[in-house]
Amino acid sequence: MGLIFFILFSATAVIASLLAVTRREPIYSVLFLVLTLCATAGLFLMLGAYFLAVLQVLIYAGAVVVLFLFVVMLIRREDTDKPRFPGLQAKIVAPLVAVLLGLPLLFSLWMRDGSEGREASGTLLPSGGETASIGRALFSTHILPFEVASLLLLVAVLGAMALARERK
Repeated sequence: MGLIFFILFSATAVIASLLAVTRREPIYSVLFLVLTLCATAGLFLMLGAYFLAVLQVLIYAGAVVVLFLFVVMLIRREDTDKPRFPGLQAKIVAPLVAVLLGLPLLFSLWMRDGSEGREASGTLLPSGGETASIGRALFSTHILPFEVASLLLLVAVLGAMALARERK
């Protein structure tokens, strides 16, 4: 039964993410992004990472996607007649970049034996509570990537505000 749900969630995530990047209307891309994030939350649930699944839905599918929707609705629609990917170069370069970025992921999936990250109890995180161990790891060993990610989000918000601002 778990295999069926895994196939369902993973297929939904892959198909919805492909649809998110290929839609011409940005609002549909955002809605497919929500579907991708919810399917990813389902995969987190299957792994027993309930806290991460809830965070996935609340923070990403909730707050970040609302920000994306505001940006999509505020950006003017004057350039919709232009092709989204002009030229033959983009049609060749984009799949090439996607394959080059996907190769390390496929290689790591092929080389792993499935035992990494799991304790004898079968959980993904050490004992002592999932939230406490995530907080301990986040604010001790992973504080620099956490701060860099928050800085990138701040820059993204400022960039969205700059794009949406009325030009004089």
